Amino acid sequence: MSRQLVTISGVTFSGSGYTQVIPSAYEIAINKLAHIRFWMSPETRFEGLGPGNGLRDRISRVDGTEFSTYGYTLGATLPNSQPSLVIASTGSPTFIRQAIIFTGLDLSFLASGYSKIIVVNKTTDSTFMPLIAMNDKLCDVTMGTNGRIEINHGSGSQVYQPGVVSPGAQGAAHVIMVSWNATTKALVVEIDGVAKSLTASTLTTVPVVASITKMGIGGMDTGSNLFSSGAIGEAFILDTPLADSANLTLKRAFYAQLNSKYGFTLPVS
Repeated sequence: MSRQLVTISGVTFSGSGYTQVIPSAYEIAINKLAHIRFWMSPETRFEGLGPGNGLRDRISRVDGTEFSTYGYTLGATLPNSQPSLVIASTGSPTFIRQAIIFTGLDLSFLASGYSKIIVVNKTTDSTFMPLIAMNDKLCDVTMGTNGRIEINHGSGSQVYQPGVVSPGAQGAAHVIMVSWNATTKALVVEIDGVAKSLTASTLTTVPVVASITKMGIGGMDTGSNLFSSGAIGEAFILDTPLADSANLTLKRAFYAQLNSKYGFTLPVS
């Protein structure tokens, strides 16, 4: 029998004993953080159903599947050449092609408060790029025209932040953090670690329902409209509002790890 030299990222066959899968220092640090309920990394090693068939939630190990017949594309287009889910508009009518759809996740915790963190680079400015979407606008984070951030808790309830990313800043990567305290109804949106003033708010009277059954990263498999292009990196959902003062240490720990991986300068002190 002939021997072949095989190189697999994160795996070593050297030495005696069993083959070892060695996580990075970043992965070890993230794994130690509390309250994470969803963690998607757009990498081929997490295509649990096989290449091109979807990405796996690293927490629940539930497999997300490709968006309709349009498939998806993985790249390395984020800072430090980090992995990305490449988003492009295509189809007739125009859909977001490279979305990942998850069903079977336990999302009932969202009704009690949550945080969402996502790395995104929006490269075109034609209407919307759904970042983390739940069913049909039941608990969404979307980036719109001029980098406007839209938060939805049910139909007709939204908060807009105009001009978060000006047209001249298109093509740059950003970290979006959304924190919602279900008790105080406090909503906080941070862009690159800076809290933004919110407008057109009706969320103070609209709770998040506990019956959400579907989630999309990059889009949803319902509806049709014009969508933007760009890239999405890692996406996290936590079962606690990171903007609360009690969670400041946890938020800074998250930001420190994102700084180390992507080269951001998010505030950590």
